[in-house]
Amino acid sequence: MEQIYNHGMTFGHVAENLITVTRQSSLTGNVSTMEIPARQGQIEYWKQSGENIQDVLGWLNADQREFLMTGITPVEWESMMQSQISRLDHLL
Repeated sequence: MEQIYNHGMTFGHVAENLITVTRQSSLTGNVSTMEIPARQGQIEYWKQSGENIQDVLGWLNADQREFLMTGITPVEWESMMQSQISRLDHLL
């Protein structure tokens, strides 16, 4: 069962301490889903507390934290970086 949260995230329960989070990328506008090893309440606490994500959800890796903050996936970051490198190559 999924629940929509007011910060633009949709949660799905997978297993104990494992959820899916679906959200829109602030970079591309694409909607993606990622499995996150946390409970929904932990993410809600982070959003409401204003604390740094690494302090509240420190066990998550950088890709997982970035996805929660911005909705940007590792594939989108890689694509953006490759695009920037290609632009720089054309200038040289």
